[in-house]
Amino acid sequence: MSIHHKPHEPVLWVVTGAGAVAACVFLLVFPPGASAYGPVCGFYRLTGLYCPGCGSSRALYQLLHVNVAAAFRCNPFFVLIAPWLVWQYVNWGLRLVGMESLPALRPRSAWALYALAAALTVFAVLRNLPWWPFNLLAPGGP
Repeated sequence: MSIHHKPHEPVLWVVTGAGAVAACVFLLVFPPGASAYGPVCGFYRLTGLYCPGCGSSRALYQLLHVNVAAAFRCNPFFVLIAPWLVWQYVNWGLRLVGMESLPALRPRSAWALYALAAALTVFAVLRNLPWWPFNLLAPGGP
């Protein structure tokens, strides 16, 4: 069985995985909010508004401690998309080594990508509204 991939793809897979593991270890050593070394959102610093990614590092920290409810309060969009990201990464690795991959979870058309972009935009707008229930979407809740 031949493996069809670009020569640099396995290196990219390893570097991506190593980066993800390093990010997780960093969050475990320097918990968000309890350390001066945590990531700071440039969009939030510049505008005072939450971007769709705000709270993702805190959400990942909570997921690493298997606290899904707390992670969801930090960034529900990230918590919902994280399993898909892991699925895609594992699938990529299986394909690279020539094994049968998992069922593809990819958008079938450009409209699915447009819908995802629209959902992300709506999420970004709603999480910045100061009223209940939208304030529950802000990182950490009200």
